[in-house]
Amino acid sequence: MLRPAAFNAVISVPANELKNENIDATLIFGAGIKEVEERVKSAIDKKSRVKIIENFLESLIIRKNRFDDGRITEAVNILSARGGIVNMSSLSQHANLSHRHFERRFQAEIGITAKEFARVLRFQRAIHMKQLNNNLTLTNLAYVCGYHDQSHFTNDFKSISGLTPKQFFKIIPAFSDYYSFL
Repeated sequence: MLRPAAFNAVISVPANELKNENIDATLIFGAGIKEVEERVKSAIDKKSRVKIIENFLESLIIRKNRFDDGRITEAVNILSARGGIVNMSSLSQHANLSHRHFERRFQAEIGITAKEFARVLRFQRAIHMKQLNNNLTLTNLAYVCGYHDQSHFTNDFKSISGLTPKQFFKIIPAFSDYYSFL
């Protein structure tokens, strides 16, 4: 599974420039992506397809060979480990960057701001917690996921999924594998 910070290791274009865009892969990866696409199409099974894609991505990482000081990756790891419940000023201080520079780098490397990423993590955590304990009330779920009140929880949930938590859990089974990979 590609982790959020992996994008910057593979692609030279800032992630935020590709956010919510549908772009031809040849513009990002070059003409070589067509050969990879053909090899994936002709592969005999899923395992072979995954291996072809892994080899291609690894070659991009080796070719890019760009220095990465790991500060944003570390910030992603901290945010993930804490379920998105992190003070952004403390996080930028931990990265030893000014808050403004931290936000610019985070957005360029991850594609969204650290605050937006934290919201997505809290959303994922809510789904994961509900998956672990379906009897958890929405009020308790909001509290466990770091919300000060249920209205903020509902607003974030609706902003990300288009549904209120009640609607979401009524029609969509609670499943999130993000926290399975930490």
